[in-house]
Amino acid sequence: MQRIVSILFAVMLTAQPLAAQRPAVVRGFLADSSLAFLAPLIGEWMPLLPDSMIRRIGFQPIAGNYRWVVGRQAIQFRENYRAGGDPDSALLHGMIYWNPATETVEFTAVAGPLAGEGRLFRGAYRQRENGTIEREYDVFYRTLADIPGEEYGGSRRRYLETVTFVTPDSIDTTLKWWFDGAWRPFGRFSTGKQARWRPRAGPPQVQ
Repeated sequence: MQRIVSILFAVMLTAQPLAAQRPAVVRGFLADSSLAFLAPLIGEWMPLLPDSMIRRIGFQPIAGNYRWVVGRQAIQFRENYRAGGDPDSALLHGMIYWNPATETVEFTAVAGPLAGEGRLFRGAYRQRENGTIEREYDVFYRTLADIPGEEYGGSRRRYLETVTFVTPDSIDTTLKWWFDGAWRPFGRFSTGKQARWRPRAGPPQVQ
């Protein structure tokens, strides 16, 4: 009996600190494994680039392709490939899923097929009260030539992306990275605009 009381007392001592460490839950960051807050992203998205840049690239790129898999329990996503082309040619492939161990919507992806590249992405999605979708993640690089800001040392970088819906078919995006103790805009990719790609009707007019 004394042993049982000791065990219960130990559990009571540890329960409060563990509960206090849990992060605040925000809308869409749910304990019921729902990915519903990501449903507006399903489909293909193209960056709104100047005509001159598209001519220089030689094609209209797709920035993101999101589709339900596993009975809508996960989302497969692919990024950076030719519009109208094969999504399997994308430079990044990943999966978004609910992790019951951490109670977060997590994702894992790999990217960088070219020589001197090779990256592993690991992070999480969440939605803030204002509806903005955030994606915070670490990227692990395999080679020095592939690392942005290599002067900071190491092979790991942390990023924070946001997606804000302007209309159901257009979004504003931001990209920051963590260095020198703060989130800082990531150069020319720090802000952007994207529109939903509709192959049958043709792409939206690029401004």
